[in-house]
Amino acid sequence: MKVLSISKASSVYWQCGELHVGPKPTAMTSQKVRVFGSSASIRDAIGSGLSIICLKCSAYMDLTRGHSFLPGIPNTQRNQLEDRLSSQERTIAFLLEQAFRIKEDISACLQGTHGFRKEESLARRLLENHIQTITSIVKKLSQNIEILEDQIRVRDQAATGTNFAVQELNTKHLHGVGDLRGRVARCDSSIMKLSEDIHFIRHEHQQIEKTIKELVSALEIVSKNLDMKEKSEHKMEEKLLQLSSKLENFINTQKQTIELSKVKHIENKLSKKMNQLEKQIWDELEKMQNEYQSGFKSIHDSLSSLQQIQKTKMDLEKYKVQKDLKKLQRKIVELQEV
Repeated sequence: MKVLSISKASSVYWQCGELHVGPKPTAMTSQKVRVFGSSASIRDAIGSGLSIICLKCSAYMDLTRGHSFLPGIPNTQRNQLEDRLSSQERTIAFLLEQAFRIKEDISACLQGTHGFRKEESLARRLLENHIQTITSIVKKLSQNIEILEDQIRVRDQAATGTNFAVQELNTKHLHGVGDLRGRVARCDSSIMKLSEDIHFIRHEHQQIEKTIKELVSALEIVSKNLDMKEKSEHKMEEKLLQLSSKLENFINTQKQTIELSKVKHIENKLSKKMNQLEKQIWDELEKMQNEYQSGFKSIHDSLSSLQQIQKTKMDLEKYKVQKDLKKLQRKIVELQEV
């Protein structure tokens, strides 16, 4: 093993567990020399920009700044991973400094006991054992770095899949919202149409009620006229009774004053007149009765026809409203299922 002094432009680097000293490599095929500088020169190199590089995994550590320059890795938890990597790099720097200190002690011991081969070989063996320990630690740290890189890669893949799933869900959500808005607009138009139909039905119902009220008022007027005619008939009957009583009195007086022939002649005349009057009265009564019956019949027929028309219209409107309500209920059920 050689002991070399290191210039300020030199680098200390490792290749998967083996420390190397030399100029900073520019390519993977650059020559690597497994050498170590003296403790003082290594400390000078650490203070003047010395770097540590792994040529296989491209890990790079600047000993002056105490942080690594790893290849660009996408990371969703970058702060946490950088903290772990910086702690490992600080551990490496501490171990290297401790190794350099031990190497200084061994060099001092070798210089003080120069000429004693056994002690020199013992010191060399101790140094080699220490270097092997440092090498195993560096290997372990390299494995930890590779594990961390794998974890970062897995997390990035999971984050990419999650983002893709979120985008798909967002697209489906937007499509569903648009469909629901269209359905709500169609339901609103159906509700507006039903409200217009209900308003039209209400208007027609009000008109029918107005017509019925007019017919009822006309019937009341006709009934009043009938009552007045009945009263007039009663008055005429009373007058006839009075006339008959007067005639009877007249006949009685005439019987007493006039002869029987004259009385008979008068009676015949009176009977004829009475018959004529009675016939006229009965004709007038029958005519009035026929007029009343025809008036009542026409009113009754008009009322029945109006009631039938109103009932038919109400049944049709009721059927139409029930049909529209069923359609609306089906649309509401479809919306609830969606």
